Amino acid sequence: MSIDYENATTEQRAEALKALGLSISSVCTDAGEAHIFGQQKGRESKWIVTIQGPKGAFSSPYSQGCAHRNYKGRPIPQIWGTKLADSQARALKYSRPNVPDIVSVLYCLVSDAELGNDTFEDFCGNLGLDADSRKALETYLECQDTSAKFRALGVSFQAISDIVRGY
Repeated sequence: MSIDYENATTEQRAEALKALGLSISSVCTDAGEAHIFGQQKGRESKWIVTIQGPKGAFSSPYSQGCAHRNYKGRPIPQIWGTKLADSQARALKYSRPNVPDIVSVLYCLVSDAELGNDTFEDFCGNLGLDADSRKALETYLECQDTSAKFRALGVSFQAISDIVRGY
């Protein structure tokens, strides 16, 4: 009998993934503090995440936007009357990135892997990409590579997908 995870909490999904023998480790490669507003795009935290399964593991880059930060356990306060750049710089100075959780990471990786199962033409059509683009082909091949990496874990891809779907 299959369990319905539609209304499951993040903790319930994480426990189900743990029961499959999956775990995660993360190394932050860029916490976003180096990004100065107006000089570089984005303030995302960049990570290398490793997914460990019963029969193997794989690593992947992973990014989290600036909303995935912890400000002393509270949301970042908005100081009215300050420039947006000052407010964002303050938010980065007094916050730290949250460590990625296994459910969020696998949700993203499963989405990528499922895109890699389409034909290249369908992939481009679904994402509004030009089928003549080398960048689109490179992205498509990365999605296919992610799909292949899941097989190395020794866990049913469908089981993982069922747990994280709708997250």
